[in-house]
Amino acid sequence: MLAALGALHLEQPPGSTYAYSNVGYICLGRIIERISGERLDAVARACLFEPLAMRSTTFWSGPALHPPNAGALPSSLEPAPLSMGDGGLWTSVSDLLLWNAALLGDALGISQTLHTAGRLDDGTPLDYGWGVRVVREGALLVQSHGGAWEGQTAKLVRLPDRYASFAVLACDSSVDRIVALSSALQDALA
Repeated sequence: MLAALGALHLEQPPGSTYAYSNVGYICLGRIIERISGERLDAVARACLFEPLAMRSTTFWSGPALHPPNAGALPSSLEPAPLSMGDGGLWTSVSDLLLWNAALLGDALGISQTLHTAGRLDDGTPLDYGWGVRVVREGALLVQSHGGAWEGQTAKLVRLPDRYASFAVLACDSSVDRIVALSSALQDALA
């Protein structure tokens, strides 16, 4: 099969650099589906959402523009994103705070692994763990992840040294505004 793809060109040798990739999360979602024999939304519901009582959270890939019982997005945001793994998560601030509390308290037994930052092959440390940015800002440990889709932005932040967290969701494309708001909230909690 690889021969049919022709010569593959890599921008950098594996292990020599880091770059965020939405495609990687789509592939991870498909791997989970193949291994489990279930759809990603069913696996996430059984292993994450139900145990944490995240009743307003689901993965949704369509074809309807939004999941049943979810509020519709403004018509300017149609159609709904159809990929899952890199997106497709429908949730609420309340459920995201349940997720944060579970990670702060290690309710799922995955917090240490999730927040272990990677290293390049030459030993260079990265500020990214398993889907989470992990940095020290001054004396404060910050665990965060943000994202954007056309007309939507989100940021999730945990401050484990303070046992504090917050989530910001907005129906606009202003990543700069979400970053500024998140920084101000983080400073207030520091």
